[in-house]
Amino acid sequence: MNHNHIDRLLKQALQANEAPSPDLIERVKFAANGGTRRKSVRGRKPLFRNLLIAALCLLFVVSATAFGTNFFGFGLQDMALPSPEPIVFEYPDGTVEEFSMTLISLQHPDTPEHAAAVAWQTFLNAYDIDATGGNWSDVSPEYRIYGAYSLEMVEKIREITAYYELSLLGEMLDIRTEEEFHASIAYGPFLNDAIDWFTGYQFESGTFQGDGQFGNIGFQLRFARRGVFDYVFLNVGDIADFTEWTFQNTFGMPMLLLQSTHASLIILETEAASIRVNILAGTAGDRWNPDAPPFGPSDLEHFANLIDFGQLRSEVPDLSAVFAAERAEMNEAASGFVGTWTRVRTELDDGTALPMSEESGVEISADRQIIFWYSRDFLEFDTTTAAADSAPVGWMITGEVVPISQHEFTIGISYMTFHYELDFQTVRPWELPFQYDPTSGLLRYTDWDGVQHVFTRES
Repeated sequence: MNHNHIDRLLKQALQANEAPSPDLIERVKFAANGGTRRKSVRGRKPLFRNLLIAALCLLFVVSATAFGTNFFGFGLQDMALPSPEPIVFEYPDGTVEEFSMTLISLQHPDTPEHAAAVAWQTFLNAYDIDATGGNWSDVSPEYRIYGAYSLEMVEKIREITAYYELSLLGEMLDIRTEEEFHASIAYGPFLNDAIDWFTGYQFESGTFQGDGQFGNIGFQLRFARRGVFDYVFLNVGDIADFTEWTFQNTFGMPMLLLQSTHASLIILETEAASIRVNILAGTAGDRWNPDAPPFGPSDLEHFANLIDFGQLRSEVPDLSAVFAAERAEMNEAASGFVGTWTRVRTELDDGTALPMSEESGVEISADRQIIFWYSRDFLEFDTTTAAADSAPVGWMITGEVVPISQHEFTIGISYMTFHYELDFQTVRPWELPFQYDPTSGLLRYTDWDGVQHVFTRES
């Protein structure tokens, strides 16, 4: 593992809509630029699809937005969350750069969902993995969704949900087709044909999110169901850059529209949920997509008229059979990968052999749980009983096998715990592609440097 791996982790997180912790971003830039850290962020947390610095706000839950008092009866300050300390960098040339994060909740401020988000963010801002330790293997999947990687974090989630009488998001189901997704979330068609729906995921609690495209402009829709602890928030940019106005679309649904230079947002409140649609463009277009045209107020209103929000289901759908079938299908598809794999060589695409400095292995269970580790000493290191600074050099990745075909899979909902030159850290990493060759019986993983890691299954 090297600094390039960590730098690419951040870039891959952007592409996959996964957000590393603020502290990881700080460490990435610190390592890549050889700079001196002047002020650090204490909260070292891999938040689920949540946080990225304002300069990289591509994600739904990170898009900049702001608004004052409106017909919903609340404003920006009412939704504020305790913000982490600013991240400040000093580079070798003396340049100083600071990233501030002003966070607001996506839930209505007069709800237990918002109060729970405030409690969780307050805890995260003060949480220090270096002081408390952490062991991802002790955390069950329903808590990993919240970025929890220690029993202390799990207990805090339990405390918050019990106090505010909220349920957990529950298991997540990736929706494979537009038809399946629409059937589970809506009574009937709710998107105009001008909108392309790409992908989506849904939780057992009924909360869901979908991604789509409108021309050359991407968007994300989040349906945060009431009664559920759904830690979704926004990193607010310059409030003065936003214009807001109320609007009623052609389906009679009142909403609040917000727009800035590079971001647009639709806000709705219903009895069943807080609904947010983030359009990744504003009056000057999309800073990350040069093909996206300017997206002005009339464009935003036109887009809002293309969605019939009243078709979204108010009741929680019974997805137990769907989830059971999905688990069984996924387990069957991944059955060919089950076993303990040991790395036997590393090589370039042309077959040139490279030296292996440490042992590395992959362990896959029948229920698709996976551990991908580098350095046996690190594999046996227990962060709950030893000081983090005593960790041997190495790393571990844990998650679920997500089969793509009989010969390929990725690791999903995964976490990486590593100790290298950058200190001990736990983060939510990238999707890792593996290829299985049934003829040779070998498993291959190609890293970002183009190096192939070749594994053989133990008998």
